[in-house]
Amino acid sequence: MKSFVASGRRKWNGMITPLLVGLLCLGLLTIAYNHIHGNFHRLKQQLGDEEVDDYAGPGGQPPVTLTRTVSSLGSQAEFTSLTLFPGRGMQMEQIHASIPGMGDVPLLVDLPSDNLSTVLTNKGNDAGGRMSPTFGGAFLAPWIGQLTGEPVATNPELLTTTVVQQPVQIFASADNASTSVEGSLSGTAATKTETVVLAEGQAVTSTFEVGTKKDWPSTLEMTGSVRLTGQAIDVTWVVKNTGGTAVPFALAWRPILALPDSTHGHMQLYVPSTSVLSRGKIQDVKGGEQDFSQASGTNLTGTALDSTYVNLSHALLDDGPAVEVRNSQIGTGLRLTMAGDGFQAVHIRSDRKMSWISLEPESTAEGESVPLLAPGASKTLRLRLEIFPIGNRSRLKASSTP
Repeated sequence: MKSFVASGRRKWNGMITPLLVGLLCLGLLTIAYNHIHGNFHRLKQQLGDEEVDDYAGPGGQPPVTLTRTVSSLGSQAEFTSLTLFPGRGMQMEQIHASIPGMGDVPLLVDLPSDNLSTVLTNKGNDAGGRMSPTFGGAFLAPWIGQLTGEPVATNPELLTTTVVQQPVQIFASADNASTSVEGSLSGTAATKTETVVLAEGQAVTSTFEVGTKKDWPSTLEMTGSVRLTGQAIDVTWVVKNTGGTAVPFALAWRPILALPDSTHGHMQLYVPSTSVLSRGKIQDVKGGEQDFSQASGTNLTGTALDSTYVNLSHALLDDGPAVEVRNSQIGTGLRLTMAGDGFQAVHIRSDRKMSWISLEPESTAEGESVPLLAPGASKTLRLRLEIFPIGNRSRLKASSTP
C-alpha cells in the first residue's frame, strides 16, 4: 500500500513542472497579444480610472439609508425612508413619505447637485461643512449662529476667535471672512456608526469627537441616534464633555421642508408662542403677522419669515413644545416636538415664494447666553418629527404653559 502511494506521488510531481511552464507561456502570449492590439494600454487606463474615482462619500464615509415597507397600503401618510451622512455630523439628506394621492414624496430641500463628489467636498465653498445649512436637515453644534473673529493669514478658510478666554481656530463662512460657519459638527466625520433593524423600521447611531483640532476649548463626545418608524422619526443626541474645561454647548437642527408649488395657499403654521426674540429683546407679536399661535394653524402668505420664538408652551399630552406645518390640500401635517426642557427656542424661516419653510429647534436661542457644560458632565437632547392626517384632532388644542 505504501509503495502504491509513493509511486502516485512521484508521477504527480513529475507532471507539475510541465504544467506550470505551460501556464506561464500562455500568460506571456496573452499579454503580448493584448499589448500588440492596444488592449493592455486600455486595461491600464481602466484600472487607473477606478483608482482615481475613490470618493467614499461625504466626509469620507458612505451615506446611510433607513427604509421601511409601507404598512397602510397608501391609505394614510407614513414615512418610508431617510438618508443621512455620518461623514457630516448625521446631516439628513432627504426624508421620503408615502402620502395618499401623491405617492412617494421627498420632504426636504434637495442638494444643488446629484453628484456628491463635486459638491460635498469639505473644501473651498464647502470648507468645514459650509453648505450644510442650505439643504436637507443639518445638526449644528457646539455653537449655533455665527461667531466673529479675525481671518487666519496662512489659511483663508479659518478664522481665530476666543471662547471662554481661550483662542480657537474655526472655519469661516467664506474665505477670508470674519464670521464662522454654524458649528463644527457638520464638518466632522463619525468615529463609529451602527445600524439596527426594528419591528417597524430601522435605526442608526453614530459617535463623533468634536473639539479635537483646537477648534473648541474642550473635547466633546457626541452620540446621535435616529430611529425611523411609520409615523415618527425620533432623534436623540447625548453629549459629554470629555475634556478638562467647562465649555458652552448649544445644538440646533435645520430641517428645510420643501413646499410643492401646487399647494401654495393651502399651508398652515402653528407655533406655541407669541414671544419673538429680536436683537436681544422679547416682543409680543400677538395679533400681528408673526402670530401663529392659533391651535388650528394660521395660513402662510407670501411674506418671508425669519423669527425666533421663545417662551414656548406645550400640550398636556406632549413631551414638550411642538410646532406644526399642515397642508390642507393633501390633508397631511408634520409635527416637530422638542422633548423635555432641552430646547428653549424655535427659529422659523421661509422664502417669499413659499417654496420652503424651516422649523429650527435651538437648545439656546441664537445670540443668547449659552450655558456651560462642565468637565465629565453630559446632557441629552431629544426631538421627534411626526406625520399625521389633518382630519385627526391635533393634540395642540389642549395647550398649557410648562
